[in-house]
Amino acid sequence: MKKRTMERNFRKIKHQIDQMENIVKHTKNNALWDHEAAVRKKL
Repeated sequence: MKKRTMERNFRKIKHQIDQMENIVKHTKNNALWDHEAAVRKKL
């Protein structure tokens, strides 16, 4: 059960990283800093 939970969490984090990479490609610098701050608050 713990292994499944870890795998699910890993997939979630990987998906979030993919989303961030996509955002970085299409965003200006100030917006990136705002996004980073929002992500850090979630962690």
